[in-house]
Amino acid sequence: MGKSKELAELGDAVTVDGSNIGIGTGSPAHPLDVTGTIRSNVSTTGDLNFYATSTGGGSFRIYPDDATTANPTWQHQSNSNEDQAWVIGGVERMRIDSSGNVVVGRTNVNTFDVVGHGFRSDGVVSHTADSQAIAYLNRETNDGDLVVFRKDNSTVGSIGVFSSDNLGITGSASSHAGVIFGTNQVLPASSGTYADAAVDVGNTSNRFKDLYLSGGVHLGGIGSSNKLDDYEEGTWTPSYPTGWTGDSLYATYTKVGRFCYYNAKIFVDSTGSGSFYVGGLPFTNGIYAKTHGGQMFEQVTLSTSRTQVVGFTTVNSNSHEFYQLHNTGGSWSGLTSSHLNSNSEFYIQGVIVTS
Repeated sequence: MGKSKELAELGDAVTVDGSNIGIGTGSPAHPLDVTGTIRSNVSTTGDLNFYATSTGGGSFRIYPDDATTANPTWQHQSNSNEDQAWVIGGVERMRIDSSGNVVVGRTNVNTFDVVGHGFRSDGVVSHTADSQAIAYLNRETNDGDLVVFRKDNSTVGSIGVFSSDNLGITGSASSHAGVIFGTNQVLPASSGTYADAAVDVGNTSNRFKDLYLSGGVHLGGIGSSNKLDDYEEGTWTPSYPTGWTGDSLYATYTKVGRFCYYNAKIFVDSTGSGSFYVGGLPFTNGIYAKTHGGQMFEQVTLSTSRTQVVGFTTVNSNSHEFYQLHNTGGSWSGLTSSHLNSNSEFYIQGVIVTS
């Protein structure tokens, strides 16, 4: 009776309607129905607590019920210049600091090495995860962009999906290149889609350094005849017939496809029996017999009626052989100790056609 009298003495400020109490309203619809501003003033420290005592589950809400058509802005407002933190289960889960930065899972927006998310008020975001993927981007139904990149609010490129499961990184401007990753293939793209014979690798001022291939290169076409499958540079070690000794300089070779170009300077140190030749060529001559080479020589005495020396490599051989030509078309003959001495020198070069 005393409490009812106290409420009655408040006059129009408080309305009691059954079990509902209204403050600032004459028709309360809830146990406590307030029209106006509610203020809790704590002089030092304290809490404004909302307790949910039900143990049956369900949802408990702070519910802004906008019943008007004016669409007002509902504000969670602090007039002081401190951070605001959301704590769940006694652990801080999210914070809005005094500069307007939003932090989830950590307390400082700029600690990039701490697991969590940071959303800075200047537009910079950061995400850190430990031993797992940082982000999952999923596009349903069809091919297209997963991420779009813009500069000055104009699209400059994207990362997307092509042909159901090919990842692509493409530029959006006309004739700008990109790459699409297919099944064991890296495919060229231009203007945001697949491209054929339209994209260069580097240019005159911006070149790649080295290219490592285990297969070949198709040049000028896509057929097997356009495939260059071997290029090699190196040195080789000349050898001589039994009983002959010699030395060499500049014994190098270059192999392009099936063709091997070789050269060397040969010094005869001592002569032996039989015809002289230079063995040890870097590859064996294939199905083409008598692949001709050239040579210059010093301290070589030719037989009578012999005018020049020719060199060639016979089929299935890796030796550069020397023969004297007869000036009237007679038979060929090799170079022996009667033609050479310890001061004889040869500059040889030739071509091997491998099988």
